[in-house]
Amino acid sequence: MTPKEIIIKLKEASGVNPFEDTRRLDVIEVRALLCFILRDKLRMRWIAIKKVFLNHGKKTSNSSLMNSCSNYIKYKQVSKTLLNLENLFEFEIESVDEISKSQILENRLRILSRKLKNCEAKNKKNLENIVFRGK
Repeated sequence: MTPKEIIIKLKEASGVNPFEDTRRLDVIEVRALLCFILRDKLRMRWIAIKKVFLNHGKKTSNSSLMNSCSNYIKYKQVSKTLLNLENLFEFEIESVDEISKSQILENRLRILSRKLKNCEAKNKKNLENIVFRGK
């Protein structure tokens, strides 16, 4: 399942929009369930989860998402509804992580290219200083 499919199914089953800007307990619990599913079941990185929330109009921080995810364990002990909602989702072990190896390598290449340009500029400057001192 993709994050989009999970969100749609969670909204339909719970009748709650997890991206609603409120502190109502039912919304907080469903939001925590969503964070838990995205992190623990889909193995998404915090930055990718934050991007999902931002794409749905909910401003949040990584620490808020971590807190929400860790609180989910407490919430589901009290609320059987949450446990039933969680059981609606079955997952195979696969990652929906948005950071691929090619992106990581491209980023490293950019960093190394920048370092190389800096080294070349320093060497050119050092060479000019040596030439001018010699005259």
